[in-house]
Amino acid sequence: MKETASSVFSGKSVQQTVTELRADTTHGLSLEEADRRRTTSGSNELHKGSEQTMLGRFVDQLKQPLIVLLLASAAVSLLLGQTDDAVSIAAVIII
Repeated sequence: MKETASSVFSGKSVQQTVTELRADTTHGLSLEEADRRRTTSGSNELHKGSEQTMLGRFVDQLKQPLIVLLLASAAVSLLLGQTDDAVSIAAVIII
């Protein structure tokens, strides 16, 4: 199992954690330490994923097997003349 920062430091005191991270509880990291960490670990930024339009997400959801099954059920209900059932199923899919 991969250790995360929270699992490594969760059992330690604040002082032990601060000492191991070479930080200061009052002033945080020194500029030199911040620059060193930025060099070794990269900037502390989240990478922006590919943006997908709302229509794209909707189409992706239509590809899920359960949604396909519900769409088929709605179509069968329409063919059998059970419009209220078909509308109910369609409403569940849209929501």
